[in-house]
Amino acid sequence: MKVPTSKAQENMHHEAKSSYFDFPAWMYPWHFLRQLQLQSFPLVGKPLQDDRVAIFLDALIHSSIIDGIRLAEGQGNVVAFVYKSTCQMKKRVVVTDSLFSMDEDFSPMTELGKLRKKHGFLFVIDDAHATFVCGKNGGGAAEMFNCKNGIDICTGTLSKAAGCNGGFIAYREKWKFLTNYANVAIVVAKEEAWRRESILNRVHEFRALTEILVESDIISIVIGHENKGLQASRFLLRLGFHVTATRPSSVPQTRAG
Repeated sequence: MKVPTSKAQENMHHEAKSSYFDFPAWMYPWHFLRQLQLQSFPLVGKPLQDDRVAIFLDALIHSSIIDGIRLAEGQGNVVAFVYKSTCQMKKRVVVTDSLFSMDEDFSPMTELGKLRKKHGFLFVIDDAHATFVCGKNGGGAAEMFNCKNGIDICTGTLSKAAGCNGGFIAYREKWKFLTNYANVAIVVAKEEAWRRESILNRVHEFRALTEILVESDIISIVIGHENKGLQASRFLLRLGFHVTATRPSSVPQTRAG
């Protein structure tokens, strides 16, 4: 975790965090460590056996988040919910991807934000696939759906649109630390809107050519067999297309491809 060691660094960290999510933030060198720390936030204070924190997960959440919760101190069972069934949201902590990599659709964040206001749960989003791509200023899915004020913790990645490594957790003032997470990439994402427009143009081209009704740059094609998925990935790479195959245990065998 990076912590500013000088006033100049602190100023840079402040500019970086305010540019993306208007929250303080921590930066991590790799994603799994970020997820472990993220899921330990609600568990601060070592809850008693009869006073555990209930964490509601999207059924399609990234596997690293599930691992993080299972390993977080004091947390027992992981409870999953199907994200389209938002009526199940009652209280405590709700965790969801903002943009799903396997099903390539967005979480109903506006509706979840309203439920947060009604029930008072802690709302956490994994914005990895929307970081610097979605939103007018590259502020992610929360900016795109204009629901930043309804989110308590947002985690993002630097290994995709930013072209770096690691990830960050942006959070409300309850946790007051500022860290540096790719200042240059954040400024570029905010000021050079043509980069996002270029990505979206390619999405529209793909949709027109294939007639697959995609809504974002995350495009999932399910083959249903691990080896066939790897063969397809290698074949496309020889043609000049870098298409990553997804394998168990990240997804079930029937969802491999």
